[in-house]
This record gives sequence, structure tokens and C-alpha cells, in this order.
Amino acid sequence: MANPTPLLQIDTLTKSFGAKVLFEDISFGIAQGDRIGLIARNGTGKTTLLNIIAGKEPYDSGRVVFRNDIRTA
Repeated sequence: MANPTPLLQIDTLTKSFGAKVLFEDISFGIAQGDRIGLIARNGTGKTTLLNIIAGKEPYDSGRVVFRNDIRTA
């Protein structure tokens, strides 16, 4: 069976605040039916990543791509 088109695709995303790099070149996709978890230590960028996905925060480089029929709220 072919992989379904991802609902969300993150490609080589990088985010830093000044000299502090929160994440660099992360890539992943989320398809319909996927179950995901976001686990990391405090201050490592979990909330920042979710804000980037929601369009509430800019990022330094990379791409955040939603399937055409997806909207964030």
C-alpha cells in the first residue's frame, strides 16, 4: 500500500533565539491516523515547535507544509 499524503510535512526546520539553537534541520511528516507524542526536557522548544506549526511564531529556515484541505486554529 502506498503511503498517504501527509497532513503535515516539516522539512529541515531550524529555530534559534540569538545564539541558542532550539532545533536544527528537523524533518517529519504526520499522516491521517498517526498518533504522535512530543516529549523533551523543559526549554528545548516543544511549545515553540507547536507555535510554529500553528503559524503563531516565525522560524529561521525550512518548510512547514499542510495538505491543501487542512486549516489551523
